[in-house]
Amino acid sequence: MALKARIAHVNIFEDVNLSFLPGSGKAFARMDKERFADVLIDMLERFAGARMREIEIATALDDDWLTVRITGMGECTCHPLSQSNRFFERSLALSGGLLQTSFEANRPFVGIEFATFQENV
Repeated sequence: MALKARIAHVNIFEDVNLSFLPGSGKAFARMDKERFADVLIDMLERFAGARMREIEIATALDDDWLTVRITGMGECTCHPLSQSNRFFERSLALSGGLLQTSFEANRPFVGIEFATFQENV
């Protein structure tokens, strides 16, 4: 049974360099954390499955919006989310986010925006 489990397991992140660039400042965003975590993991798996050898996750705070940006660098000629864009739009809307997908300098990217709020002090 253990051999079967090892053979069946495929680590799609084995050859992927994953980096995180946190933005400056502290923000509080309205979101469904569990749903967002599921969506983020799904997106990262799709980027890795599309042979992105480097995946960068960056956050930024701009006025009343918190942006999470995922950028892939690799050999893919189509966007990793092109077949499932509508699914991710709906999933992120349910968690409180807005989705934007595009290419920038031949690199696919995903931008997710969340409304921010002030924490009661």
